[in-house]
Amino acid sequence: MKKILILLVTLFTVGLTFIQAQDTARLKQLEQEITQLTADFGAGKITAQQYQQRMQELQGQITGAVQQVNTQANEHAVQKGREWAVSGLERFKKEEQELIAMLSKPETMPRLPQGETIEQVYRRLQPRLLAQNRAFQQLLIEVRDSKVDANSKQFNDRYAVLEKENDAIENEFKMASIKATPPLKSPPAMLRISGGTFMMGSPENEPERYKDETQHRVTVSSFLIGKYEVTQREWAELMGTNPSFHSFSYHVDFQHWYGNSANMPVDHIGWLGAIRYCNAKSQKEGLTPCYTITTTTTAVYGTVSTVVWNRRANGYRLPTEAEWEYACRAGTTTPFYTGNRITLAQANISGSSYNGSPEETVRPHLRPVDVGSYPPNPWGLYDMIGNIWEVCYDSDDPYTAQEQKDPAFDTPERYRVARGGGYEHRFSGAFNWRSAMRGQNKGEMSDGFRVVRNAE
Repeated sequence: MKKILILLVTLFTVGLTFIQAQDTARLKQLEQEITQLTADFGAGKITAQQYQQRMQELQGQITGAVQQVNTQANEHAVQKGREWAVSGLERFKKEEQELIAMLSKPETMPRLPQGETIEQVYRRLQPRLLAQNRAFQQLLIEVRDSKVDANSKQFNDRYAVLEKENDAIENEFKMASIKATPPLKSPPAMLRISGGTFMMGSPENEPERYKDETQHRVTVSSFLIGKYEVTQREWAELMGTNPSFHSFSYHVDFQHWYGNSANMPVDHIGWLGAIRYCNAKSQKEGLTPCYTITTTTTAVYGTVSTVVWNRRANGYRLPTEAEWEYACRAGTTTPFYTGNRITLAQANISGSSYNGSPEETVRPHLRPVDVGSYPPNPWGLYDMIGNIWEVCYDSDDPYTAQEQKDPAFDTPERYRVARGGGYEHRFSGAFNWRSAMRGQNKGEMSDGFRVVRNAE
């Protein structure tokens, strides 16, 4: 549903740019006349009265030109809104027909391992789905018939209500999948990592490295870290929702089926969401939360959350970037914890070519898989390379060459670091999954995390 709003904004912007381009020459001419008028007055060629009179005329012409641009832009936006509504109606009507027809062919539906069948889930939620679909259709009909302006507050308010219900229905499907999927054979656990000193970053002679990987000596204290990435089941059972893109949805074509996703890593997770999960898990287990979150509302930036980390708290938290790389390397100094190269049999990644080695012909998954599906690193940690990007506590500040102990960067205006490379990268080649590779967390469909705790 959100794609519709994005499309509307795009159409409006393109149209406005076209309209503004038509008036650029006239506005430039007026600007040049004002510049010349000011120069003439400064040189004493015209009187103050002549200057003020002509300046008022030019300012009036500029105001008129701007008003004309705004009027044309509004007319264009309304027209594009109508066109968008007609296109959206066709899509919603098609989806309505598919929703109705689906239950007449239950044998075509994928199967869940246990609990409710897909047919039962659809029969339970179909009335809400159809009501939601028809409410969207009604809103688009009013836009098409010019009863509601697609750029108005009235439209945005009604759309927000429908979108909220849409998210609630989506979550019902996802929670049904969680309940219907058996748990992991080996349950989640925390492993103790003994502290030590290592070289963080990559040496200058490491093939295909990035410049932001300045190598430096770092000492980390002992800590506990999750054997697996946080799964969709863990998140859903604690937080009551499942934000993951790779999960069961009511999309009627089943083209991308993630119905048995409970043991996949939770995705679509931003840094603050992971922080909130850590606090909730700490509170549930009677531990002291590591983070204090203060939320304020500003006129410029809207809602702003400030996070303060209590380093001595015994609750769950995100790993620092140094802790993550130390745990990932597991005592190795090679580009990968598997050595000088990595294969598609060793991690859920989309490319294995590195430093001249040929690309494998085996087709990768190109999506997350259940945690623990690939061999662990030498310290028993799974999926430290591939499967999902893992957000760390730190902001992505540049490294220095100075030796450090338990470092943690916290620059609010910078992105938070993500590590591990995820299941796919837009650039082919295994250099994206090296132990030193740094990424940025943006809460996208390949972003997740794992938790750590201070060692007792």
